[in-house]
Amino acid sequence: MSNIEKTQPIHPLRQRMIEDMTLRGISQASQSGYIRCVRNCCAHLKLAPGALTAEDVRGFLLHLQAASVSVSGINSHSTALRFFLRVTLKRGEEVDRIPILREHRRMPVVFTPEEVARIIACAPGLKYRTALSVTYGAGLRASETASLKVSNIDSRTMTLAIEQGKGYEDRKAKLSPQLLEALRKWWQITRPQVWLFRSLSPDGKRWVDCRRGFFLPVRVLSRLFRRLTCERLASLKAAGKLSFHGDLAQLADPEAFTSFLKSQRRRDWVVYAKRPFAGPDQVLSYLARYTHRIAISNSRITAYDGTRVTFRVKDYRREGQARFASMTLAASEFARRFLQHILPNGLHRIRHVGLLANTQRRAAIAKARSLLADRMPPPDPISEPTPATQMPAPGPAPCPCCGGRMILVELVTPASQLKRRPQERRDSS
Repeated sequence: MSNIEKTQPIHPLRQRMIEDMTLRGISQASQSGYIRCVRNCCAHLKLAPGALTAEDVRGFLLHLQAASVSVSGINSHSTALRFFLRVTLKRGEEVDRIPILREHRRMPVVFTPEEVARIIACAPGLKYRTALSVTYGAGLRASETASLKVSNIDSRTMTLAIEQGKGYEDRKAKLSPQLLEALRKWWQITRPQVWLFRSLSPDGKRWVDCRRGFFLPVRVLSRLFRRLTCERLASLKAAGKLSFHGDLAQLADPEAFTSFLKSQRRRDWVVYAKRPFAGPDQVLSYLARYTHRIAISNSRITAYDGTRVTFRVKDYRREGQARFASMTLAASEFARRFLQHILPNGLHRIRHVGLLANTQRRAAIAKARSLLADRMPPPDPISEPTPATQMPAPGPAPCPCCGGRMILVELVTPASQLKRRPQERRDSS
């Protein structure tokens, strides 16, 4: 999945600012913040971005101070506008007139070891006590703790590897002997294979619920997909299995390709997940068109003369009967387009992970059903209908044209037109 797709035309000045930020390695989230700050300033002053001056920016910062905006919020706008003037508009001589406010910092509250021990002891269960100990003891964020793997623990160097943490950078955190002992105890009880913390209880006798409304770790999936895609592209490039043509010909240079992958690792890859409007049935129906059907059905092919193929198409950009048309392609071009829908060896249209993984699907589903059996409501008893409650069979529907009695003889489908059998004539009056 690609990152953010731009479908609307973008202003050249904004595009230049995005390119300037990308060349300096600024993350996608920071780029969005910079653009938002410049947009807020221009909207307040009612000026075009190219007409901004240092005096205009100082007036806008005074407005933010009068509106009781926090010091960090004012500095965020000041930093973004300084970058815009110095780099994008090339007005570096005016930047010194835009100040950065000094933020008053207070000493943080440091808990005593006894207080930390009491906080960790309040966590429900060994899993959460271990996760909280790792988060506090190694200085991790909650998302970093949830993304830990067993392979990230190095007992020889007493370090914990964090993959793609803040700023999309890998780093290492120190492990204390007490924390390493707690992780060993957790591993000895649960024996995790990949992820350090999973969703079953340590004894495997109860189901651990996730938070309400949680479906998938979207941020984890985004980073995982980004890392795997970049690693596979790098391996294919090293093996000489990648070729670039047209606008991508410049990526054939090893340095340009490495720079391109580096820039993609800094971006936020969007994994879009939301609740379906019409329920899961609509989602299954939509996905089935891509997973359980071929690229084109035989009924859409109307002619083939040995060199060219004619088939029916539907143009969604048009309305009415103009939407339906026919297209003729050379046989080689038709075959090329058809083969684009065939997956290479080793790839699957649907890949299940976790409880539905092929290696453990049968045992995992049986285990989950046994653990959740007491939460399932009992099925409603099926009562046999009595003659008094039986509804009479509905009569034939009237004909929409004449209002007479209509008898359904046959449903005509595209497949039934291939081989028709004679039908006896019936009186529908």
